[in-house]
Formats: sequence, structure tokens, C-alpha cells
Amino acid sequence: MHKPQRRSKFTSVNVHEVHTNVSQEIIEITADKLTIILNEHIDSLAKNKEWQTPLSLIITIMLVLSTTSFRVAFGLAAETWSAIFILSCGICVMWLIKTLLDHRSAISVADILRIIKNKE
Repeated sequence: MHKPQRRSKFTSVNVHEVHTNVSQEIIEITADKLTIILNEHIDSLAKNKEWQTPLSLIITIMLVLSTTSFRVAFGLAAETWSAIFILSCGICVMWLIKTLLDHRSAISVADILRIIKNKE
């Protein structure tokens, strides 16, 4: 015997057969634990952008060092001003390296799900 064709209520396409695969995984978690996990994720997102500040400072200091002829100002010799900017650039390079190393340990969405599911 021939199966009657079923018509979808959303389209004008004839539907011959429907397969269902809508199984779901349910996660139970307390609000305080989820709050802690999400706050850690927000901190991780902030770490992802921390490299921008030291890099912009390095670029600025490098521009100053390459375009400026230092002179005596505020009671400091020209060589002192040059040394201050060179040291500042070195500090910013170390800061940039630290932020890039911290960036590698950023939490992904998959990591958050593993933490929420207690599958660490």
C-alpha cells in the first residue's frame, strides 16, 4: 500500500519522511558556581586585549627615539632623557612579552563547557 504524503505546515514542499534527532544534554549548575566561572571568563577576555597597550607604547616610544633630538629640559641632560625613553621601551617590551604569554592561556568556549560540566 502506498504511504500518504505529508504536507509541511511551513512550506509547500511535500514531505515523504521525517527523521528526528533532537536529543539534548542537560547541565545542572548552581548560580554561584556559574557566576564564578563566567567572571573568570570575563577576566580571560580582558587578557586577550592586554597586549594592545604595551605594543602601542612601544610604537610611540620608537617613533620618539627615531625622530627626536633630545636636549636639556627640566634639569635633565639630553642623554638622561634618551636613557629614560630607552628604558621605558625595554620595560614595555617585557610587558608585551608577558601579556602575549598570558594570552596563550585564554579560556575558550569549549573550555568553559568542560569546566561547567566538571570535566576538567
